[in-house]
Amino acid sequence: MRQLVRFLLRLSLSVFILLAILTAPALFVFEEGAHALNLHGPLTVLSDFFSELGSEDFLMVMFGKTPRNMMEFIPDFIRASFLHLMIATVISLLLGILLGVFFGTRKRKFGLGGLTLLSAVPDFILVMVLQLLMVLSFQNLGIRLGYINYSIRDGIMGFPLIILVIISLSYVSRTIAQKMTQIGTEDYVLYARARGLSRPVIIFRYMLTAVLSGFRGDLIKLVSITTGSLFIVERMFSIPGLTRLLFHFGFNMEFSTYRGITAYSINFRIALTAIILIAAISAATYLICLLLIFFLRRICAHESLIS
Repeated sequence: MRQLVRFLLRLSLSVFILLAILTAPALFVFEEGAHALNLHGPLTVLSDFFSELGSEDFLMVMFGKTPRNMMEFIPDFIRASFLHLMIATVISLLLGILLGVFFGTRKRKFGLGGLTLLSAVPDFILVMVLQLLMVLSFQNLGIRLGYINYSIRDGIMGFPLIILVIISLSYVSRTIAQKMTQIGTEDYVLYARARGLSRPVIIFRYMLTAVLSGFRGDLIKLVSITTGSLFIVERMFSIPGLTRLLFHFGFNMEFSTYRGITAYSINFRIALTAIILIAAISAATYLICLLLIFFLRRICAHESLIS
């Protein structure tokens, strides 16, 4: 019961902070040549949002001077963002587990330090370096390694996936390696070694099974890291995903004049829709990874997949 109450309190606080951030620009107006505060602005934004909810205008956005229905392109945006987020997270999880087991069961961990050093490089720097290599390769060698800008027709983009995997892989491998090292000193592992069980049995059936059981809590952080990197990657590669919906349409400042008062605010309706969709694909990715962890733990423990 206490956990449910804490969850509801955290959810309520998160929603309140989100709404406060999105409606904050409506507080500032420009009237008669001077800036002023409009304390009723955020409430007006929320009121307009709920009054437009369900109407035909709710899904309309402006492409320049041309109105378009968001349902014409939102499914493609959702698919692009979800596939990149989900595939990159799953690859990072599987490769990270393998690398974590490899480094966690050995005394020397030089390779793990290299991954840690690589992950310390900001993601936008990795994107810029990779794009520079693609340009130089095409100009000097005539070899096209990839594209800097992408469209909906391009489907899954290889180089953006590489960036996302590199950033998330280090976290998974370091976490798994640390947990494997800690569990290697537990009494039941020492007892299994004393019984003369083979090294693979000890590593996978005893150690990795315990690590996977405790790793489910780290999945939230893994998905959060990949989602944060997705913003940078989609933005810098011009991928038509939910990041474009959020920043190009949602955070594109509107200048509205009413009775001589000019209000500066974001498009609250589109920004909130984009954030909800990003949260939805992140939750779906988390559930997929959670299910994958469940099956891997069952396989390592030699248990039935259906219980």
